[in-house]
Amino acid sequence: MKKISCSLLLLPTLLLQTQQPKKPNAAEGRQAAYRVGEFLRYRIHYGILSAGFVNLTLDERTIDGKTYIHAQGLGYSTGLVHLFFKVADRYETYIDPDNDWPRRFVRRIREGRYTKDIRIDFQQAERIARVQNIKKNTVRQFSLPAKVQDMISAFYFLRNVEASRLQVGAELGLNLFFDNRPYAFKIKVLAADRVKTRFGRINCLKVRPLVADGRVFKDREGVLIYVSRDENRIPIRIEAKLAAGSLRADLVEFKNLAHPIRFSK
Repeated sequence: MKKISCSLLLLPTLLLQTQQPKKPNAAEGRQAAYRVGEFLRYRIHYGILSAGFVNLTLDERTIDGKTYIHAQGLGYSTGLVHLFFKVADRYETYIDPDNDWPRRFVRRIREGRYTKDIRIDFQQAERIARVQNIKKNTVRQFSLPAKVQDMISAFYFLRNVEASRLQVGAELGLNLFFDNRPYAFKIKVLAADRVKTRFGRINCLKVRPLVADGRVFKDREGVLIYVSRDENRIPIRIEAKLAAGSLRADLVEFKNLAHPIRFSK
């Protein structure tokens, strides 16, 4: 149960492209895929158990006099799972509205007796990440690849990618900085699908993440992600095979979306 909330928060980032998409603007007749005030809630199932929830919210915060888009993910256990293994995690990112890159990332983990408190300040132009371990009172500096994202900012960065670049059969790559190192991922768009939800059937793209293993990309996690085929581009369902059992996360509540969800008949 240790990685329940982390799994949901990390998996959507596997859809990120390394190339920066064009910023939506009125002249192009397109709008951003999300807006401040948006709320997404996912229920996590571990096998037949309802294990917990993850909430994703958007507001605005200021750092050094500049306003950033503040995205926050809160993951927590419930029910029987909470009695045996308590999870209360918080992930935050501060996204620069001028280029969609993260300025700061915060990770606060409370999973049973395991705790972690990390703050990462990104200097994107210099390709530097300054990582502060609050628990250990240490600061380290790391080199970055170009256009790097953290595990939360990537989720929102993706959603402004042009739909024409997410076609069945496409393979896309990403740069992600997590746990003091950059990661290379690739995803493959497998098929168009329909997912039955509590709201109705939703048209989705089914994608599979591939993890870099040397120079070869392999499917090491048994993960499938179903992303809505509309202007919102939000994960509707995430499925993962674990060493013991399986994990599934389903969208169960949403508010203040920038666009209506498209339902299938």
